[in-house]
Amino acid sequence: MKYLSRNFVHRASQTCLAVFFIFTVCISAPAQPAEIKTNTAWLPLAELLKKWEGVPLEQVQKEAENENPLAQHYLGYCYMKGMRVAPDPEKCAYWYRRGMTNGYLPSANNLGYAYQHGLLGSEDLNKANYYYTYAAEHGYVPCELLLYYRYWDGNGVVSDHAKAMQWLTKAANAGSPEALYLMGYRCENPDYQGNSDVIPARNYVEASQWYRRAADQN
Repeated sequence: MKYLSRNFVHRASQTCLAVFFIFTVCISAPAQPAEIKTNTAWLPLAELLKKWEGVPLEQVQKEAENENPLAQHYLGYCYMKGMRVAPDPEKCAYWYRRGMTNGYLPSANNLGYAYQHGLLGSEDLNKANYYYTYAAEHGYVPCELLLYYRYWDGNGVVSDHAKAMQWLTKAANAGSPEALYLMGYRCENPDYQGNSDVIPARNYVEASQWYRRAADQN
């Protein structure tokens, strides 16, 4: 019987350990979350209400159960406002979350509003900010602007002007006329930086550029 060399045994052991390590990591690593949907077919509220107002509620429910985010958002609104149905905070949150899952970001915005104003029970500013932020992070410009105001004024969150400007810049880069105007205003009326007692100089040139971009959108 032939004996294996020490080098061969050593190399074989290293190979087995490497394979075992890779196998273990693959099993223990958490699964990556599925790609988040983003549905950009958002309708203004008036159009959404008009779309479904003549449709029997049973049919709207069926559409919602078949993952129609417009129907899901509409049902969430109905249960929040008590329109066509009795107010039901639980069903309101359920349908808004279904709409949000399908990428309908106004549903996330409305969840934030409902939690902020206690329409789902008691006020919950942390949950409100979570849903506003979710919508903003996925490109819903109204929430980007809303977070600018909330962080600038400390409304429901700790005041943070730097974070406020990050959200305002994002909304401006998305082409929001209101954000473009506010960027001009902030260049014309700068804020204190850090712990400094000195306000930076006004930047009229940059302010006029932002104002002009807002004016170009009427």
